[in-house]
Amino acid sequence: MGVEICYSDAYFVVVNKPAGILVHKTNMAIDEKVTLMQRVADQLGRKVYPVHRLDKGTSGVNIFSLDARTSEMFRRMFVEKRIGKIYFAVCRGWLTDEVLVEYPVKTSTLATRVAAVTRIIPLATAEIDVPVGPYEKSRYTLIQAEPHTGRWHQIRQHCSHLRHPIAGDKRHGDYRHNAMFSTQFSVTNVMLHAGAVTFEHPYQLRRITVNAAFPAHWRLVLDTMGWKQHPAIAPFISF
Repeated sequence: MGVEICYSDAYFVVVNKPAGILVHKTNMAIDEKVTLMQRVADQLGRKVYPVHRLDKGTSGVNIFSLDARTSEMFRRMFVEKRIGKIYFAVCRGWLTDEVLVEYPVKTSTLATRVAAVTRIIPLATAEIDVPVGPYEKSRYTLIQAEPHTGRWHQIRQHCSHLRHPIAGDKRHGDYRHNAMFSTQFSVTNVMLHAGAVTFEHPYQLRRITVNAAFPAHWRLVLDTMGWKQHPAIAPFISF
């Protein structure tokens, strides 16, 4: 099955990254046999250049340029914060108020912290009759997250900092809720989806927004929580 292409032209493509696959090989995963970059290159029959990288467990919009010049243009756009990003996540507990999180996060080496800013907007809450730990019921919040910086695991670390970790997050999350999501919903990756990117086309000087639909493993979660009809996520529902 091919990678879903959400947008393409002569300069770049935007694909819907499946959860559980690396964008490209890294020093920490040099033996990874299958990467999104290779799958997209094989599908298009040409070399592609990743201009940013989602975490392995995260699904959603990922941009690949088709030449080195365009790759550099996108790199500058990211550095200059001219690309808007919208993510959706399922968090433990009830988060009721919008918050701008300005909290330094750890780097991938864990040796230091760097400044990071994320706007987190609660969209809906739910309580389900599934016990976790000492509680007879479990509470969750569907959030929209808008990162203003692009740090390692930024949204995941910021949600954990708020004590509302993302379900399925093995590094920053709650193992009890992760286990419940695995049992009840067959979820094996973090419940974090990159829903949309917005930017000015580097050559055509027009503003574009590209959406990526939720992957299949979100369906049962959204149905069970009663969130599937929420207007904020309607453009991202294809099931």
